[in-house]
Amino acid sequence: MAVDIPASHLDLLEDVHFATLATISPGDTPHTSVMWFVHDGDGVLRMSTTAQRQKPRNLEHSRAVSVMVFDEQKPYRYVELRGEVTAIEPDPEKALIDQLAKRYLGKDEYPWKDPSQDRVILTITPDKVITNG
Repeated sequence: MAVDIPASHLDLLEDVHFATLATISPGDTPHTSVMWFVHDGDGVLRMSTTAQRQKPRNLEHSRAVSVMVFDEQKPYRYVELRGEVTAIEPDPEKALIDQLAKRYLGKDEYPWKDPSQDRVILTITPDKVITNG
């Protein structure tokens, strides 16, 4: 079950901001990536990545993640969501990356699609929210 995001920081998830996704590698070291995301309004985030990247391999080891989104104008104002990836789903139509391209680039399609790479959707369900600022 998703957690409530404080109204004071909800804009960080609703407006266009970049997120930093932290996963845990099989060697138990952290791995971070800057990511695009969509927020479903219920605390749950969805991200798109290719199945060939390190993130999905890390998630085979541990589904635990942390996602931080900060205010570019006030960097000490942030929301951190800790929880787990509750689903990794194939996205053969690449629909989520197109949705994210519209959100982040204003383009109907993601301009760097590589037909040789399979895309997956990561669904992140937080169980803890930390805010600052």
